[in-house]
Amino acid sequence: MSPMRRTLPLLLSALALSAAAFHVAPAALAHETGAPHAAPAPTPTVRAAQLPGLRVREVSVVGPRILLSDLLPEVAGADTVDLGAVPGSGGSRLFEQRELLASLKEHELLAPKKLPDGVRVLRKMRTLSRAELEAATRTAGNAGLPRGVTLSTIRPPASVAVPDGWTSVRLEMGKPPRRTGAWSTSAMLVFAKDTEALARIPVALDVTLGADAAVPDMAHGTTVTLIIRIGPVEVSTTALVGADGDVGAVVPVTVKSSGRPLRARVLDHDHVLLEEGI
Repeated sequence: MSPMRRTLPLLLSALALSAAAFHVAPAALAHETGAPHAAPAPTPTVRAAQLPGLRVREVSVVGPRILLSDLLPEVAGADTVDLGAVPGSGGSRLFEQRELLASLKEHELLAPKKLPDGVRVLRKMRTLSRAELEAATRTAGNAGLPRGVTLSTIRPPASVAVPDGWTSVRLEMGKPPRRTGAWSTSAMLVFAKDTEALARIPVALDVTLGADAAVPDMAHGTTVTLIIRIGPVEVSTTALVGADGDVGAVVPVTVKSSGRPLRARVLDHDHVLLEEGI
């Protein structure tokens, strides 16, 4: 056998060994070179709602906050534990058993004998028809529209679902022009629980502006009572109004006794208020 035939198998074996010795896993290569590489696929997390055969209780909550008593009404003292905001319209939130146990332990409450595997919370909704929305708009408008403004035509949506549990309904409308006649505008019908708005529904309005709508709440040149309030101290004097203004507006006034110019907020037809920061 020629020398070349004897050395060829040895050479090929050495080359194969070298290739194996220099083989590097893709992740290790990327680590060494700094090149990006695909992250390993995450392990799927199975939530309680995905597991078959679990006892998941479903509750509908009225109001903006979830209390532990909504989930576990049988637990004494659970009505003082706030678990966060109620989901929005069409949404839900699942509390797993481990979360319920953690909350009970944190607040030192006794767990019931039969604890559900989970509790799904939904916001309790109520669907209002066009007629109900129109009636609510008219009632709120009659109670809160500016002086001289009356509702003519109300065009609410056909129907809308709003969170249940509201305690008041108000109509928010922009400031009408100071004139008489017809005026078309849009407004918001606000359903609220105490001070928190639960829903804001847009409505289109046609209103009539009467003679009183063309007159400001406080006219230029009117003599009024100026209330001066600084901290706990409050005094009053008379002042002359320097410009037309409506309730809530800040107008220039001149103190009659001294002639000093000030700016004060209109409280009603006869009173303005000077506060710190105005």
